[in-house]
Amino acid sequence: MTGWTDSIVATAAYTIAVTIATPTFGPQAGTYSSDQSVTISCATSGAVICYNTDGSIPTGDSSLYSAPLSVAGNGVSETIKAIATAPGMSASSGGTSSCTTYDEWHNVGAQGSSTNQFKYPAGVAVDASGRIYAADMINNRIVSFIMP
Repeated sequence: MTGWTDSIVATAAYTIAVTIATPTFGPQAGTYSSDQSVTISCATSGAVICYNTDGSIPTGDSSLYSAPLSVAGNGVSETIKAIATAPGMSASSGGTSSCTTYDEWHNVGAQGSSTNQFKYPAGVAVDASGRIYAADMINNRIVSFIMP
C-alpha cells in the first residue's frame, strides 16, 4: 500500500506429532479351554508391531510380530505386551493381553447326554466329603462324582 512500510518477515515452525494406534489382540484376553493362536494388529497403516511374552514393556528392539503367537494349554497365564512403531511417528501406547488355557478341559470325553458326558458344563462344586458336583445346563442335570 502507498505510504506503508513492509513489516519484518515472521516465521513459525509447526510439528505435527502423529501417534500410532494402540495394538489390539485377538482373541481378547481371557481363560480358554484350548490352545489359542493370538493375533496382534494395529489400525495404523505401515506400523511395525514389537512384542514381548515375558510381561515386560516392549521396545523397538523387542521381537517383531509377523505371525500369530501360540499360547499352549498349560494352566499358566501368559501375558503378551505390544507396541507399534513407524518412521516419523510417535510410538503407540502399549497394548496388553493375558491368556490362560487349560487343555485338560477339552480332553474329558465326548460331548453328549449319556452317562459320563456333558452337553454344556457350567459350574463345579465340592462338598465337605469330597464329592464333586458338575452342572450340565443343556442336559438339565447335576452330575456327581466321588474321587478315589
